Amino acid sequence: MAMNFFQHQENARKRTALLVLLLVIATASLIFITLMVVAGFVYLLQNYSTSISAYNAYQTTFTAHLHAMLLSRLSLWIAVAIIALVVIAALYKYLQLRAGGDVIAEKLGGKPLLPDSAISSERRLLNVVEEMAIASGCVVPSVYLLPDTSINAFAAGSHRQNAVLGITRGCMEKLSRDQLQGVIAHEFSHILNGDMRLNSRLVALLHGILIIGLTGELLVRSSTTRQHTTAARNNTSTRWGAGLLLVGIGYTGVLCGKIIRAAVCRQREFLADASAVQFTRNPQGIADALRKIGGDLHTSLLQSKHAATYSHFYFASGVGPTLSKLFATHPPLADRIQRITPEWRGDFLTSDATDVECEQTPPSEPLQRIQPAQFAASALAAMGAPTDAHVSLAKKRLAKITDKLRNAAREPFTARALIYALLLDKSTAVRKQQISLLTDSAHPATVKALRRLYPEVCQLARSQQLPLVELCMPALRQLSAPQYMVFKNNVEMLIASDGKTSLFEWCLSRILFANLESITRAKQQFNVKDVVDEISLLFSLVVAAGKSPSPGGAFQKGVEELNLRGAKFKLSDNFQLNEIDSAFNRLAQLKLLQKPRLLKSVAKIVSADGEITPSEAELFRAIADSLDCPVPPLSV
Repeated sequence: MAMNFFQHQENARKRTALLVLLLVIATASLIFITLMVVAGFVYLLQNYSTSISAYNAYQTTFTAHLHAMLLSRLSLWIAVAIIALVVIAALYKYLQLRAGGDVIAEKLGGKPLLPDSAISSERRLLNVVEEMAIASGCVVPSVYLLPDTSINAFAAGSHRQNAVLGITRGCMEKLSRDQLQGVIAHEFSHILNGDMRLNSRLVALLHGILIIGLTGELLVRSSTTRQHTTAARNNTSTRWGAGLLLVGIGYTGVLCGKIIRAAVCRQREFLADASAVQFTRNPQGIADALRKIGGDLHTSLLQSKHAATYSHFYFASGVGPTLSKLFATHPPLADRIQRITPEWRGDFLTSDATDVECEQTPPSEPLQRIQPAQFAASALAAMGAPTDAHVSLAKKRLAKITDKLRNAAREPFTARALIYALLLDKSTAVRKQQISLLTDSAHPATVKALRRLYPEVCQLARSQQLPLVELCMPALRQLSAPQYMVFKNNVEMLIASDGKTSLFEWCLSRILFANLESITRAKQQFNVKDVVDEISLLFSLVVAAGKSPSPGGAFQKGVEELNLRGAKFKLSDNFQLNEIDSAFNRLAQLKLLQKPRLLKSVAKIVSADGEITPSEAELFRAIADSLDCPVPPLSV
């Protein structure tokens, strides 16, 4: 049912190219309108005497006057100034948003929802988000609660690793669990399909187009203060006139911006609705959420003064109705509901703060155990396309993590202790040395929590270890910069303490640092033949981790799948962390459509011996995640 994950990403890349083209067109329109306004202003004043001084304004038509102006040097300088202004403004906004979705959530008045909240409605929301994250192969995002009583939500961020979810209080309190799950699944679809990055780039592009009008508004506002001297009043009049002129010119940017935003948004909402239905196998959940928006007094409107800027991010329209469908960022509610539930008869639902009845979700089909021969195809098909069966499996795995550990994952001190506990060595002597080192470098409260939590952590099955790491992410994101540096140094120290790096240790550190640090996304430029040495190291790592009885044969399976020449098997189980990191930094630069080939070859190595252990399945997921390819939990 779902479109291939990599095709979604490729489509998002093409839409970005379309945005660049639209920016060029919009900027050209701004330049032309500006030249017309300047030419008209000069023509009316009858005092233009620069490069077209040979023309007498009294004896020429405005068309001739405009033509002469377009050929003048002044028009060139105006064009250069506008292009520079648009590009600088767009770049400024883009760099601002690259920090993550927190910037947008805070602009809209959102406050971080504490992971250890004891309020039942907040706990229910966090549980749904955790289930959806684990089921989709994403790290658990931070959740921001907006004060609005309307029903709305959004996902924001420049990529999966710094995504946040924003949920209005009305959405949290007025929707049942099934309806809330449908909304959250819709937002995770935007995360998986690359829509967040597109949305952020769209905001930056619109800011560039609108900058002239915004500058004019600033000048008009600054001119409203009372002035006491004649010179000051003259200066104010000048600023006021210039401001009105810029606002008039900028209105072209406003129109272009709204058309561009609407053009790239509406179809993505239909796609996200369809993906949410597949994710939950419960069309009634998301349909009823939309019906409640239609029947709610406050609908989906947001009160923030920045609501219009980010209107294309929302689950439903967050601003008032537009005068034309040309400017609408969301399809009509009725159209969305009709596509999800064709039998709908046009009725809406009313809701209030106590209307959170429990609805019966259709029972999930159990996720079929993947046979080794189908492992590669099944793993790639599930990528970016989680189903209700994956949600069910995620719930089961989370249920096996005790409440004690889940609660610990939601608090910064104990979340650090859990990560340290996962890295403690099985050897008693090495473990004592590690704890001794932590006693000298970590916070005493964290060391105390480590001693208390370790007995339960060491009992976790491999399939529960990475989900526990993912649960820790929102709490770890609360660390200050100095706290994080101490934490990172301690993680690296624990990994290096036994003189070797296991693949699990590398995967854990890679997931941590990729999700807690601002990492510049690698430019996709390589084919597999360009990174033979790095692929050789990756294959050797997977073979060593799988403890294949025929390591050379397993390695060759991957080589044959890629038709790779020059690959060399490294018979070792002692790889250096910096060597692995360097290899994966290069592999992350593979062209998008080369990544499924590489992952398929890794899957062939994993299944080469006719058996797939839970550890191997989780390692495959971790490798895919480090290549920015989310894989839902796999049943093996």
